[in-house]
Amino acid sequence: MKFERLIKLVRKCKVSPFLGAGFSIEAKAPSVDDLKTAILSEFDNEKLRNEHKDDSLQDLTNFFVEEVCNGSRNQLIELLHEKFNFAPACMNDHSMLATIPHFKHIFTTNYDTLLEDSYPITERNVVRNDKDCTYIQEKKTTIFKIHGDFTDPDSVIITSNDYKQFFEEPINSGLWDLTKTEFLTKHILFIGYNLYDDNIIDIIKHISDAVGRNQKEMFLIVPRINESRKTQLKKLGVTYYEAYASEFFNELITELRSNISKDFKHGEISSEVYTKFCNFHDFTPGIIMPPDGENQINGFKPLEKKSIEQKIQFTVDDVYKEIANNMDFEKYGVIIDNPIYPAIPKIEFKGEHLLNCVHSVNGVVIDDNISAILVMPVPKDRELTIHIPSRNFIEIIKGKAYALNKQKVVFDIDFHIYTMKMIVAINEQASIDRKFDVNFTFKSKDTFTDIDLAIKWIDFISAFFSGEDVFIKDVSNIPFNIKNTTKNVEHNFEKFKEYYKNIKQIEQLTGEKFSLYHDCSEQAYYASCKYLAYLKHEPVIIKSPGGVKISAEAITLPDFAESNYENKEMAAVSTNTDIVLDLNGKTYKIPYMHSIYSPCKVIKLQRKDQDKIDIEFKYEADQYYALYSDKPTLEEFPKVKALN
Repeated sequence: MKFERLIKLVRKCKVSPFLGAGFSIEAKAPSVDDLKTAILSEFDNEKLRNEHKDDSLQDLTNFFVEEVCNGSRNQLIELLHEKFNFAPACMNDHSMLATIPHFKHIFTTNYDTLLEDSYPITERNVVRNDKDCTYIQEKKTTIFKIHGDFTDPDSVIITSNDYKQFFEEPINSGLWDLTKTEFLTKHILFIGYNLYDDNIIDIIKHISDAVGRNQKEMFLIVPRINESRKTQLKKLGVTYYEAYASEFFNELITELRSNISKDFKHGEISSEVYTKFCNFHDFTPGIIMPPDGENQINGFKPLEKKSIEQKIQFTVDDVYKEIANNMDFEKYGVIIDNPIYPAIPKIEFKGEHLLNCVHSVNGVVIDDNISAILVMPVPKDRELTIHIPSRNFIEIIKGKAYALNKQKVVFDIDFHIYTMKMIVAINEQASIDRKFDVNFTFKSKDTFTDIDLAIKWIDFISAFFSGEDVFIKDVSNIPFNIKNTTKNVEHNFEKFKEYYKNIKQIEQLTGEKFSLYHDCSEQAYYASCKYLAYLKHEPVIIKSPGGVKISAEAITLPDFAESNYENKEMAAVSTNTDIVLDLNGKTYKIPYMHSIYSPCKVIKLQRKDQDKIDIEFKYEADQYYALYSDKPTLEEFPKVKALN
């Protein structure tokens, strides 16, 4: 790494840039030669122009002010102001600099406004004189324009007399004192100085004289200088890098992206610097700064109207080579029993076989010390059209699809009352044979929230297990049916559908909706049938294989005993009271259940004493009717006689 030592210092916020005219060259700011040419054009005769064409800019401007303009700076300032009123051509270096929050203070001898224009106005201070020093806001980046600019003409330092006063008796002594303090507390990085036309050597010498041996190491980045200048720099304590500013910024930003999260965790930089750098990359980190221990990064969110791209890059050794090359989640994947992970097979890479694992967000490395990683296929949203011709059924449902390996695709679909996992083997032979190798897995839910969806989607699973053709568009134009996919299984899904319809009718008749629905069980099904029959006051059929025997003991009914009823057909009604039903978390009470046996026969009649008898009836049919009612027996059936 070319700038290794310098970048390590920048990472710890220990460097302040000092920028010269060369920093704005790519932006097409006027060069020293451009300024000299403009000034010389203001001279009245050719002889005078020739005499001063080789003057330094400081000497030329001094002569122009003192001899040509009789001591007035007005014409010089207007001329320079006009030259610096230009549209920048390229701002790459300025833009890169503005994305590095590690530079809290930036010094420049330039007169242009390109530097401050690169920062949001709310994020920077501009200091041109002592008055500006009193308005510095510490949270902002401060740009010190030690030679002033044209917004404050009196602050502009350009003539040799200006420079002399600047060093010997500066007008803005406070600004100069801050500059010297920076050389004491920070490493200074000079960019954009060629050490010929600028007075940077004088600045370094004057500061060195002022601070002595306490001065910190300085750095200079410039494309080319001769050997004598290199020797001079070494004597002044300046480390020289032969490079362009863009080379340094590109390498610096790359290193910051790789190390800034680590630097923040170790407390090398502030949360403000870290957050600003992340903001430049379109996201805000969630940070935790405990009183003891390392800082933590706890999530991240995109800036408004921005997005986040996360990447995990890693390498593995030969132990994982085959797994990494194939990524076969069917062969190598496992389902991890953890509620935070979806139930999708995952391949785990861990231990010493996992190398160079890096997690980054929008190019910024968040963590490069990862000891284990889980890799899983990414489920993608899919819309599937379900078509069951035999039922005139066609509906669209959303699901998830992911590749299990190169040959198999998994579809996960939530049908509200159950979920279905379908694994389809896709290969050329399947298309030729018009027969797919398909595996279905259904899992019913204990509860659900929408009875209409239950009624709708029970048709799919009912048709499927009934052997009817079921088309799943967007997967195949070949029908899926249980005949050519799995073994037939006994499922009475029509009973489920009847249960769901019963529940809907109960809601409509009572005017009350259930807040939650329970899956269809035997108990729930019969409870729905009974309560719906009660609400509709309709009899229900009760199965009675082999018939029913009914007996009554010590009955008081003299005229019944005296008559010959044995082996005669008649109707009998038995009544139960206070029937309690539990349905979808609610309890319902039905006053009466009347069981109706018609016809039935008296098969045994035996007198106990003078006015009591025992009687036994036989109902021979395999089913009878029951009526759930609010009325007792004699009110519901006024023609029957009560057996007391």
